[in-house]
Amino acid sequence: LQQIGTTGSIRHAAAAMRMDEERAASLLKLMSDGFATPLVRPAQATDKELELTELGAELIRRYHDQDRQIQDLSSDLKAWLTDHQAV
Repeated sequence: LQQIGTTGSIRHAAAAMRMDEERAASLLKLMSDGFATPLVRPAQATDKELELTELGAELIRRYHDQDRQIQDLSSDLKAWLTDHQAV
């Protein structure tokens, strides 16, 4: 989804991820089917084919926020485990 937002097309997003275009389209459909409103739409007045909707952009933002929180917690756990390892 993020690559579609960056590249503006499923084909270019798939290529950026070294993925078959059909697989990328299938994954986008699978993800989109879980939401009441679209995650992408035809691009308006740009050179891109597709653009993220507000929901699509918010989903990516929230994903990255959650990922950062998980990484921070994992970092804390790793430091704690290191401090308590037997020598």
